[in-house]
Amino acid sequence: MRKYDDVFDLITSEISAYETVPIVILGVWNWNMFNHVKLSTLYKNFVYGDGQHDDRPFDNITLPNLRLQYRTEGFDVKDIAVYINHSKAYFKSMLVRKFHEQWALEQGLNTFIDELVESYVDYGGTLIKQVKGARPEVVDLKTIAFADQTNLLGGPLGIRHHFSPDELMEKEKDGWGEEKNGATATIQELIDLSLEEKKDGQWTNKTPGKYIEVYEVHGMFPKSWIGGSSNKYTRQMHIVGFYTNETWEQKYVILYKKEVKQRFKVLLRDPVKGKALGLGGAGELFEPQVWNNYDVIRMKELLDAVSKVILKTTDPAVAARTRIKDMDNLEILTLLEGTDIGQVDTFPRSFALFDREMQRNESRARQISGATEALQGENPPSGQPFRSTREIIIQGQAQHEYRKGKIAEFLTEVYRDWILPDMEVEIVKEKEFLAEFSWKEFTKVLDDVTENAKAKIKKDMVADGKLPYEDEARLEAEAQRRVFQRYGRTLPLGILKDEMKGLPKAVKISIAGKSRLAELTDKLSAVLQQVFSTFNPNTGTFAVFDDPRMADWFNQILEYSNLDPVDLGEQPALPVNKLNARIPQPERTASVGAA
Repeated sequence: MRKYDDVFDLITSEISAYETVPIVILGVWNWNMFNHVKLSTLYKNFVYGDGQHDDRPFDNITLPNLRLQYRTEGFDVKDIAVYINHSKAYFKSMLVRKFHEQWALEQGLNTFIDELVESYVDYGGTLIKQVKGARPEVVDLKTIAFADQTNLLGGPLGIRHHFSPDELMEKEKDGWGEEKNGATATIQELIDLSLEEKKDGQWTNKTPGKYIEVYEVHGMFPKSWIGGSSNKYTRQMHIVGFYTNETWEQKYVILYKKEVKQRFKVLLRDPVKGKALGLGGAGELFEPQVWNNYDVIRMKELLDAVSKVILKTTDPAVAARTRIKDMDNLEILTLLEGTDIGQVDTFPRSFALFDREMQRNESRARQISGATEALQGENPPSGQPFRSTREIIIQGQAQHEYRKGKIAEFLTEVYRDWILPDMEVEIVKEKEFLAEFSWKEFTKVLDDVTENAKAKIKKDMVADGKLPYEDEARLEAEAQRRVFQRYGRTLPLGILKDEMKGLPKAVKISIAGKSRLAELTDKLSAVLQQVFSTFNPNTGTFAVFDDPRMADWFNQILEYSNLDPVDLGEQPALPVNKLNARIPQPERTASVGAA
């Protein structure tokens, strides 16, 4: 990266290069990210690269295939299991799950996942940003003003915003326009400087409102750019507002500049080395879409041709008539003796050829996208066995499940790095959150909290040099229990903040579709089936009650099945005679020898 004088020099220089200069992937293979995003967006929305024209039909085979991939590669919040897999702390698992449900609703997590999947499928990658605590936000790739085309996070990143005055004023609560945050003008001053026009990039729309062009710039820049004296590079964020003065010169003001942490994460779909984006669902259909449009345009031209009635005649008198097309109905045309008149055959005999080609284009697009008829919900051919149809569906889902797994891994990382630490902060800060429990759940929470409190009191006694009296510890724990009981079955999460410390390390995350969860449950069930088939005759208990690892496996089954876990650590032993009654005995045979 070349050296820039300031952030204004950076923005004006990089925008032009990003939109016009391609990068070399391999030999003669050139690629430009701006053009890729533009074409992907246009083709998805029935628009040619040079714009839509009424006389050029657009037969879209891209959008249906993209929609299918949204369904097969995406998932919902309900497919995210957040839990604590520990036999002595399962009341915490209930609390975490209930808190997560409300948090996901407040943060609009379902919308975030939908946008993540759509960007991932459309463009071959998704860029997300951490905003206001842990809430992740998908960056619309159409708003990228400039970026490193080989690696989205490998260089300066500029995001173009177009704010209305009202939207811009909302940013005051984030500190924009404040002198202490490096601002050279207030938001109101920038609004006053802006022309009364709604300018979106290079297009100006004369409307009652106006847009103000603002750039959000992230990257490693000299510390002097934020007021430091050294040229040491630090990670910074700059908010720059642009306006045009009275002499039509482009000027800028700084609304915000600060040293920040890395706020972005990137996920690529089918990565290609040397490209900032992977192979997108729209991009991989560029060729069949182009040829399909070619065929449908040719078919339109054929229809235009056959719609014309062309006459041929050997009669010079008829040929000389200039208004034959204006003849009245049933008007008699007189021909010279020995002459004739007839219609020229314009039947489109090549029409079927183009129709077959369009079917081939559509079939090719389905093949590339993994969109089998079964996945699209179409009925199988008559007589095809159900088992065969199911196998076709499974095979068609294979590549989608692979990509879905990549999204799940990425989202797990987001939870681990961003969401869970923030959830712990909110809980410790006694965020106003009421968890509604069933009586069974409420009793379990009380029992576990009381036992933990009693253990902590004993530990504190020892630390103070006192003997850990059981009665004293029990009385204090029971007093704490009564405090909880006053709330009834609706507990404010803040009073449990001590129990929830260290949340990110304890919480496990399982993100998968229903089929995957069922598969995991089946595997764990098979393991425990073998465990439960054995018992300890000395203790009269199943092995799962004796081995804490077995207890964890059992509770994983419950968690994967969206059921509440149970504590198997204190299960009483069954009398051996009752246990033997539950175990299948070998059948007796009628053979005397065997007896």
